[in-house]
Amino acid sequence: MKNVPKVSLTDVLGVFWKGLRPKKWSFFLTIILFLANSVIYLFVPLQYKKFFDLLSAGEDRTLVAQELIHIITLIAIIHSMVWVTFRSGMFVMSSIEAGAMANLKQISFNHMIDHSHSFFANNFSGALVQKVNRFSRAFEKLYDTLLFNLIPLVVNVIGILLIIFLQKPEMGYVVLCWILVAMIFSYIFSRWKLKYDLEAASADSATTARLADTISNQSTVSAFTGSSYEYDGFKLVTNNQARIQNRNWNIGSVLDAVLSGLIFIVEFYLFYFAIKYWSRDLISVGTFILIQLYILSLAHRLWDFNRIVRSIYESFADAKEMVEILKLPHEIQDLPNSKTLKVEAGSIKFEDVSFGFNEDRSVLENINLNIGSGESGSHRTIRGGKVHNSQTPYKSS
Repeated sequence: MKNVPKVSLTDVLGVFWKGLRPKKWSFFLTIILFLANSVIYLFVPLQYKKFFDLLSAGEDRTLVAQELIHIITLIAIIHSMVWVTFRSGMFVMSSIEAGAMANLKQISFNHMIDHSHSFFANNFSGALVQKVNRFSRAFEKLYDTLLFNLIPLVVNVIGILLIIFLQKPEMGYVVLCWILVAMIFSYIFSRWKLKYDLEAASADSATTARLADTISNQSTVSAFTGSSYEYDGFKLVTNNQARIQNRNWNIGSVLDAVLSGLIFIVEFYLFYFAIKYWSRDLISVGTFILIQLYILSLAHRLWDFNRIVRSIYESFADAKEMVEILKLPHEIQDLPNSKTLKVEAGSIKFEDVSFGFNEDRSVLENINLNIGSGESGSHRTIRGGKVHNSQTPYKSS
């Protein structure tokens, strides 16, 4: 595709919003529900801290048992609230996602189908189909990432940091350093990896295009005994895609290795400080439980940060090709101030019309043809459409 328009992340998000706008209030409702879900869940570890503090207090077991039952009842209520908010959000999300994906496919189709014949002649039909499908799936991936990864990450980082700082500021600084190092490294690494994600998306399009167009031209392949050529060609593109995909997976494994190493380090230091404070009777046994639960939760969410950045850039890579087509002006357009055509009679008339390739290879010269109303062919306007889309007359009176 020549003269490809430049596409930014803002352009992609703008088109996504067009597909999402009809359900914008439902969209905001899902944000509220998933925010509430993540905030409510932060209170569960605090209740377990109280639970184990009571167990280790050495007080009268009859009295302690009543308090413990009260705590686990409160935990059950919190879990019920988490369940209600999450399931409600899922039902609303499903409706939004299905509708928005359909809207995006319609936006893509409506713009693409109005391109000229030369646009479709210069692009594999299989690749165009793949771009439309990947575009809608890119929205699905981005929306899922927002609800299931980004919102819980933000809530957990802010909430857990606040709670740990209130327990012991020194441990809070350890957690803060861990979060900053993990996020900065993940972001820089994922930005660097973007060029490889774009290459993988391009390789996937090439494979799909080769497969679709070979299948659609099967009769031609058989007629001209081109099977061997197609075998080798498809093997070449699939092997190239496999090589690129394998490289991308290996690059991702490096990031996973670094993040898992950081988790081991911060867990060791937090428990080291916790033991020191416990030996001086500065923290309770329940604090160990609180730290462990929050470390596991933060580790899971920080691992998600890598997935968040990766999903955003992969979604951008998947959507970019379709947005390029959406930003590409149609080759055949009405002239400024052109009048709307009104068909008053079903006749076709050519006066001194000439057709050719690039104005230097003449095909038809000075055609004069008049098909009157009611004659065969006068009602078949598709013929005129095909001529219009295939070749633009370079001379007519």
